[in-house]
Amino acid sequence: MEIYIVMNLENIDISGKINSVNMDISVAYFAHLDSSWRCKNVCSSFTRMYIPTDGEGILKSGDETIPLVKGKIYIIPAMHIFSYKCNKKLDKLFFHFSLVGEDKLDLFSKVKKILILDDTEGYAERISHLFMQNTANSVIELKSLLLTLVNSAIKENNIFPSIFAKFPKIPPIIRDRIT
Repeated sequence: MEIYIVMNLENIDISGKINSVNMDISVAYFAHLDSSWRCKNVCSSFTRMYIPTDGEGILKSGDETIPLVKGKIYIIPAMHIFSYKCNKKLDKLFFHFSLVGEDKLDLFSKVKKILILDDTEGYAERISHLFMQNTANSVIELKSLLLTLVNSAIKENNIFPSIFAKFPKIPPIIRDRIT
């Protein structure tokens, strides 16, 4: 006979928090670019993610020049002023999204720099593959991968600690039973 202990879980209920942060993707494309792709002092209300797959380009943020190359993933925060260009050829996957919090503003609008991730896990290849499929599963997996990349950028750059600090800690007795 198993005995279950019923506890008041009110202090660890995060169901209201789970829906307080959402990723709304407005654009998801693959682009073949040439030297006509260039713009100065861009500032958008959404966050961008660039995933180069071939060639190279340049991002400029303040006085910093950032090479846009295969093997890296770039997150350009909402409301961040930057410039971009391609001198010859650049193929890239790109996404425009908003990571919307309770105040309905893009959480990345508070970030003051372009975030760069190393694509050591082969995300570009996996995302490219999912782009070619047109199924509900591929769309769900694609969004899951994008959320994983956003989460990695948040963790690596220690962004939004105050937002996530509000989530309650799970007591060890419960954590040990569910892990």
